[in-house]
Amino acid sequence: MSKTKIGFIALAAGLIAAPALASQSYPTVLQQAENTGQFTTFLKAVEAAGMTSVLNGDQPVTVFAPTDDAFAKVPKEKLAELMKPENKGKLAKVLKKHIIKGEVWGSSIANEQISLTTKAEKSLNADGSQWPFSFGDATIVQLNLMGSNGKIHAIDQVKGLASAS
Repeated sequence: MSKTKIGFIALAAGLIAAPALASQSYPTVLQQAENTGQFTTFLKAVEAAGMTSVLNGDQPVTVFAPTDDAFAKVPKEKLAELMKPENKGKLAKVLKKHIIKGEVWGSSIANEQISLTTKAEKSLNADGSQWPFSFGDATIVQLNLMGSNGKIHAIDQVKGLASAS
């Protein structure tokens, strides 16, 4: 078989498969965060703040989610205090610093410095001028975890909480 025929067959197979891939269903951002296993503390905080609907909803969001390693840098007493039911509003305010309305792909950050407005109405810069990219003063350690309603970018610190180190 000639290279041309092989190339044509490969192209045709790709065109046939493309719609199936495009319609592939992804878990929600909340489910994707659960599936990765690296956002356990973040997810507990989301639940304690009553914000699961934000990450499970129909509105697209991008979450710059602190990993469990990021939460380990926060003084335990401070985190325990924040997770108490009476501090639900304060906790929600912290978490909203990590959520952007709409989808922000890693490729839209690459080679750019862009300003993003969080759900806490704070403007933070995402800097993709060199790897690793940054979100404010946090380092993005993983990009583009896909959800049906948005993206997750893993970061190495909790915005708005001082670390223990």
